[in-house]
Amino acid sequence: MHASTKSLTIGEARGLNSTLRSLLPDFNFPLSQERSFPLEIGKWICPFMFVKEGTPTEQVEITMFYELKLEQRWEKIFTCERGEDESNTVTLNVAVPTELVKISSMDTLRERDEANGVMWFETTGEMGLQIRVGLSLVIIERMMWEQERVGWVGGDEKQVTVERMKKYKRSGSWKKFGCYVLVEQYVLKRSNGSIVLTYDFN
Repeated sequence: MHASTKSLTIGEARGLNSTLRSLLPDFNFPLSQERSFPLEIGKWICPFMFVKEGTPTEQVEITMFYELKLEQRWEKIFTCERGEDESNTVTLNVAVPTELVKISSMDTLRERDEANGVMWFETTGEMGLQIRVGLSLVIIERMMWEQERVGWVGGDEKQVTVERMKKYKRSGSWKKFGCYVLVEQYVLKRSNGSIVLTYDFN
């Protein structure tokens, strides 16, 4: 991944802003909101040879470079409301995926192609059309390294269980409870601004 180039028209890419990343997104939003507004913390330019979509000729005609952004947001994983007869304790037990890749907002299946150094992501679009996008393992491994150095735990486990117990001092002191996790999302875009895929790390 290259941090910047003068020949691009898709904007300046400064790489990762570690200071902004450490601040985290603003948590001051209503509990009714499913997620916070995203905070952009990184931006890179990715040459087309690191991305596979369509034939090489078709791809070059669409875009020579891709924009890769890294964003943070808070995402709701659990919410509950207190009934009149309920206690002052909230128990949480929720399975959360460690990674989530989407094409056209749809979940994908993945296939690792070691021979060609590509991770393939596939989903079914409108009218049953199969959509397949490949991302260089160099990019994938860099993404994971970037996440692991700030505490993300991957491995073979595709999901983790979040278990918490919140006890309020007085019964009736709460009406609604919500739990959010921090999501770092890579957004891969073509030079025309259209999104190729999103890659979430929870």
